[in-house]
Amino acid sequence: MFVVCDTNVFVRDTHLLRKKGGPQFIRLLRAIQGRLLVPDILRQEYIEQTRQAAIDAHTRMVNARSVLESLTGSSSPESVLDVTVVDRRTLARLDVLEPCMHRIPLTDELRATAGQRSIDKRRPVSKTDHGYKDCLIWESILKLPADTEVRFISRDNKGFYEGHDLAPDLAAEARGRGLRVLAFRELEQVVRELEANNPSLDYAALSALDLVEPATGALDRDSWSLASDEVPRRLPVDGGSGITQGSDWVGGRLNEAQQLIQDQEKRVLGYIAYFGDASKSQLFEALAQTGLTVERAQNIAERLSLVGMVQDTGHHYLVPDRELAQAAAGLVEADIIGLLGRGR
Repeated sequence: MFVVCDTNVFVRDTHLLRKKGGPQFIRLLRAIQGRLLVPDILRQEYIEQTRQAAIDAHTRMVNARSVLESLTGSSSPESVLDVTVVDRRTLARLDVLEPCMHRIPLTDELRATAGQRSIDKRRPVSKTDHGYKDCLIWESILKLPADTEVRFISRDNKGFYEGHDLAPDLAAEARGRGLRVLAFRELEQVVRELEANNPSLDYAALSALDLVEPATGALDRDSWSLASDEVPRRLPVDGGSGITQGSDWVGGRLNEAQQLIQDQEKRVLGYIAYFGDASKSQLFEALAQTGLTVERAQNIAERLSLVGMVQDTGHHYLVPDRELAQAAAGLVEADIIGLLGRGR
C-alpha cells in the first residue's frame, strides 16, 4: 500500500509530516509496512516549497516584530533567514523519512509520457493549467505494479478531483492499470481510515516505530549530511564511569560516521566528474556497483548541487569547476577502471 501526499499537505499542512497527524501517520505506515510514494518531481517541490514557506513565515515574523517594536518603543536583535540552512534541514528530514519512502525517478520516459499527456490536455490538465508537474505525478503513480492500492491526498479541485472524489476519468484509467486509487482531502482522514482498518494494532507500542530526527541546532556541513541510518547508537549504561568515557565513545562513532559520509561524497563527486555528461541513470547504475544505493547517491548529488559543487542540468550532473573536476576524477580513476574491467 502506497500513500501520495501533495506538496500542500506535506509542506504547508503538516510541516514535513511533523504535525497534524504526521507522526501518527508515519507510525501506522511503518506498522502495516506501507510506503510513502515520492516521485522525484514531488521531492523537488517539497524542497522548493519548504524554502518558500520558511521565507513566508520569516516575513510574517519580521513584520510582527516591527509592530512589537512600535508598540513597546524598543528594538529587538535582527534576524536573518539562511535559506541554504533551510534546504539542508529539509534534506535531513527527507533522509529521516527515507526508510518509509518509495521513490520514482524522473526518467526521460516519464518526462515524455507526462509531456504527451499535457499536450493531449488529458487530466490532470485543467482549463487554466497545462499541469505538466501534475502529469508527472500521475504518470509516476501509473508506474506502480498491478494490484497496488494507493491513497492519494490532495485538495487539487482543478487537476485531480471532481467534488470530493478523484476525477472519474483518472479513476477509470487507474482501474485499467489494475490500480486502486483512493482519494482523500486531509492526512488525518487517512490516519483514521488506517486505524479503522487495522484494529488489532497495539497503538501503545507504535511509538517504538518513531523515526529519530537529528537535533535541531545549527547545522554545519558535516552534521546536516548525517543520514538517519548513521546516527550513533544509544550510550550503554556503565554504572558511573563518568561522562568523559561516554563522550570519547560518542565522538569516535561520530568521527567514523562523518568519515564514511565524506568518503561517499568524494566518490559521488568523483564519478560525476569522471563520467562527464553521462545520464543520471548511467551514473547511479555505476555507483550502485560500488555498494552505494541509488537513493543515497541521489541524496548526495542533491547536496553537492545545493552547495554549488555540482550543476544539475536535469538530465545529468556536471562539475563546473574544471580544476575541482580533474582532482575529483583522479580520486576515483583507479576504482572506475577496475569497475569497467570487471564488466568486460
